Amino acid sequence: MERKTARISKEPEVRKQEILDTAMLVFMEKGYEAATMRDIAAAMNVVPGLCYRYFESKQVLYDTAIEQYVKDITLPMIELLKEKDGSLDGFLDKMEQLFLQSDGREKYHHFFHKKENHGLQMLMSVKLCETIEPYMQEKLQEMNEMGITRVGNIPLTASYMLFGAVPVLENDALSSAEKAAGIRMIMKRILGPGIS
Repeated sequence: MERKTARISKEPEVRKQEILDTAMLVFMEKGYEAATMRDIAAAMNVVPGLCYRYFESKQVLYDTAIEQYVKDITLPMIELLKEKDGSLDGFLDKMEQLFLQSDGREKYHHFFHKKENHGLQMLMSVKLCETIEPYMQEKLQEMNEMGITRVGNIPLTASYMLFGAVPVLENDALSSAEKAAGIRMIMKRILGPGIS
């Protein structure tokens, strides 16, 4: 008599996350362009149809991974931006600490920081900045109202602070501490002219 193996059924969210995580590993090994849904399924020991059940295409799967990555990275920063600060240095201290704790430890860090994925990394950086920008604007408005800063054009300043930091953050020749110190110095000059 032939023995049947039991089919393993997982909760949809668990399975979806498993596919996302496996896909990012496959993208890292083969490169996004070369990887296929069949490769992802093979790495999971499942049929390709299972991957297509959750994601209609490789692009949708990748876009979902990016959305998740952006959410995971920005959530702690958004929470920090919502906190009240009594001084510019207090605010900058918190920003610097958060960066030092997370730099290089992001879930898909190695994928985005591969040389051949530079274009994808820059697109992801834009999404990160766009997500954080409204919260940075609110923070600058709050600090202006408290007399901590004297920012004239808040939207422009928020945009410049975030998007202007990207080349520093992506500079692999600098250590995390050097990046944090450089960005802090620039932010302090932008936000607190004449404030020591």
